Amino acid sequence: MVKKNNILTVQNLAVSYGHIQAIKKVDLAVDEGEFVVLIGSNGSGKSTLLNTLLGKIHPNRGSVFFMGKDITRWPTENIVASGMSVVPEGRGILPLMSVMDNLQLGAYHVKHDISNELRRVFNLFPILEERKKQMAGTLSGGQQQMLAIGRALMSSPKLLLMDEPSLGLAPIVVNLVYQVILDLKRSGQTILLTEQNARKALKYGDRGYVFDLGTSVLCGTCQELSENPEVCKAYLGG
Repeated sequence: MVKKNNILTVQNLAVSYGHIQAIKKVDLAVDEGEFVVLIGSNGSGKSTLLNTLLGKIHPNRGSVFFMGKDITRWPTENIVASGMSVVPEGRGILPLMSVMDNLQLGAYHVKHDISNELRRVFNLFPILEERKKQMAGTLSGGQQQMLAIGRALMSSPKLLLMDEPSLGLAPIVVNLVYQVILDLKRSGQTILLTEQNARKALKYGDRGYVFDLGTSVLCGTCQELSENPEVCKAYLGG
C-alpha cells in the first residue's frame, strides 16, 4: 500500500482567550485525500482549532505544520495563499454582492485564469450558475451554503476546512451538502470538517477525532468511533 503524503500535523496545541483556555492539548494529522472529522459538543474547541489553523488565533503552545512547513505564526493571508481554505460556520457570504462576486472573492489571490475553478463549482452546484447575477443574500439557506463551499473551492485548496456545514439546514439539504462533500472526497479533495451532527459526519468520513473540553481525547477510523460505546452514548444517542 502506497503511503499517503501528510498535509497537516498539529502537535501539542494549546490556545487561550485571555484567562479562558479554549484548547488544552490537541494532536492530530490529516493525510492527502483524507476526509477527517472532528466531533464534540458545543464549546469543545473545534472551531477554535480551525481559526488557529488559519492564523486568526496564535497558540500559546504547540505547532502547526502544513505541506511540510511550520505555519504556526504565519498570517492568515499567507496560509490561505499556501493552499488552505475554509467554509466558515454561518457561511460568511457577502449578502449584498452577487453570487458571481462572492465566488470571485474566493480566488482573490489566484494569479491565473479562474475559468476552470468556476466551471468546477458550477458543475457541483448548477443552481449557482443559474443565479450568478442574483444577490447572495436572497438565496435560500441551502443555496448560501453551496455558495460558501463554492467560494472556498475557487482557490483549488490543498486542504478544505469546513466548520459545521449542516448547521441550520433542513435534513434534505444536509443530505445534499454531504453528498457534495463525498463527491469532493472522491475527487481527491482533502477535507477537515467539524460537526455537531456526529452521526452524519462519522457516516461519511474516513477518520475522526473526538474533542472534549479542549482536548482531543479519542481518534480512530469513523467506523471505530461510531461503534465505540462512549462515543455512542455521548454523541450518537445510543
